Amino acid sequence: MQNDRSETANHFLKRALFFLGGPRLLFYVLPYLMVILILGTVSQKWIGLYAALETYFYSFYFMIGILPLPGGLIAMGLVFVNMIVKFIWFSPWSRAKTATNLTHLGVIILLAGGIVSALTRYDGVMGVALDQTESAAQSYEDADFVVRDETRGDVVLRLPYETLRADDVIAGAQSGLPFDITILDACLNCDIVLRDPSQAEDWVGPAASMALVDKKPDKQPENNLQGVSFRIEGTDAADGHYLTFESFPKPPRVEEDEKTYTLYVERRPHELPFQVQLTAFEKTLYPGTDKAKAYRSDVIIRGGEQTFAATVTMNNPLRYEGYTLYQSSYYALPDGTPVSVFSVVRNKGYVFPYVSCILIALGLLLHVVFRTMNGVVARSAARPVTGPVTGMVNGTKMRGEDRANKETKEGVSS
Repeated sequence: MQNDRSETANHFLKRALFFLGGPRLLFYVLPYLMVILILGTVSQKWIGLYAALETYFYSFYFMIGILPLPGGLIAMGLVFVNMIVKFIWFSPWSRAKTATNLTHLGVIILLAGGIVSALTRYDGVMGVALDQTESAAQSYEDADFVVRDETRGDVVLRLPYETLRADDVIAGAQSGLPFDITILDACLNCDIVLRDPSQAEDWVGPAASMALVDKKPDKQPENNLQGVSFRIEGTDAADGHYLTFESFPKPPRVEEDEKTYTLYVERRPHELPFQVQLTAFEKTLYPGTDKAKAYRSDVIIRGGEQTFAATVTMNNPLRYEGYTLYQSSYYALPDGTPVSVFSVVRNKGYVFPYVSCILIALGLLLHVVFRTMNGVVARSAARPVTGPVTGMVNGTKMRGEDRANKETKEGVSS
């Protein structure tokens, strides 16, 4: 009985390995990958590049109506498993197979790098004003609703925008605030309109004359204007309805218990392991136009005990501590101070493509060398004998004709 179970398990394992490492799996997965590629490419027209990448290529699944379908990570994972199984169990190593196996290994490493990058990547933006220092990047898409205690200078409450729902109540006793907050509405991309005077009752400050209306999200997530409408209760004199939105110049301020609280929306910060100080900024224009030709930022990087100066241009990014800073754009503050804008990218899989390219190039080179050597050997073996042929007769090396004549004479004399 034990032997039967063992044989059954071995048979099942062999069938599973043959399926995972065989061509049948790729026969189904590769066309499906083409479908994902087409869907992601076409959808960019309506939802933008960033949303298309997140929806189809960097996801485990996506929805078509009510039907969930495997996303790009699942499909690429199956291709990766197929190549791993084939490489380990079905790729014998020999001189003739070395080139093919090295190329195969290079492709596996390339796929591994793509999966690592998709799971660990970070894309953000950071604006640094002249003579100022920043240590955090901001998300292109994600935002937070923040309550800050200005008296102590720290954040008391931070709520991710995607968790906000109408009628949600944030109890002050649980959040460390002396008042309660009730979410009235939250919009991913808000349009600011004039509020009807007949509906201005209970709205405080600028909210009495303006309202937030939800509109279709922008194709470029950095262009979305996140906003929140909420009600404050439990204060002596600040109860009422408020609103705030990202980059609002006059966010609501509530004074209670001899403290001042500011409520605002900001792009989600991502702390960097170093600081960036902008010491100089230069913009070059195309002659006779106002169109920017190039940007140049001189910065000082401070990370731990290390401090150094660097220059970042549009074709010369800065790489440090696993992050890459690209010169993206710039804008000016109301007082004219320039602000240099950097795209901040973290990609833990950036080494994989370099290793992969080296292995693939080496495999292709060995393939050419081996094919050339085999061709030379094959041509030598197939070449007809047209020149002198030597042989040994009685220990003496002789030409073919001399050897034939000697053998003939010996036969006659015998």
